Amino acid sequence: MTPHNSKYATVDQDSPSKAPILTSGELTPSIMCTYENACLGFFENKDIPEDRQVCKILVGLQDSHIQDWISVDRDRFLALTFAEFMVEFRDGYLSEDWEEVTRIELLGMMQKDESFWDFAIQVQTKNALLRNTPSYLDKEKLHH
Repeated sequence: MTPHNSKYATVDQDSPSKAPILTSGELTPSIMCTYENACLGFFENKDIPEDRQVCKILVGLQDSHIQDWISVDRDRFLALTFAEFMVEFRDGYLSEDWEEVTRIELLGMMQKDESFWDFAIQVQTKNALLRNTPSYLDKEKLHH
């Protein structure tokens, strides 16, 4: 694995059958979403039962601050579902207002001079960042 030269964390995964690695660095909602999707793909590919999912991915969190955060309450984290773990992970490592800021950005998006298809994909991508939060827009709200 080669070191990255960005201040932002990256998600590395050699194949869907390998647990994803979250490198050290600053986290954004987009990076968290990429990491979560990589983990979900790994769980599906390896048919990992829900009660073992968090255990299987903790080793891939490389940032020393995150490792310290986990070590303080490891047994409790291991008892969480992956969805519950991701809620706590976002709460602990994204800015306090990330959800509100992302929702405002989503609701303020405009098509401008791009194709409708490109605009629709950007809206869906932004909305995906809000999955498993009260701000997530279901299909009906998104169409509205």
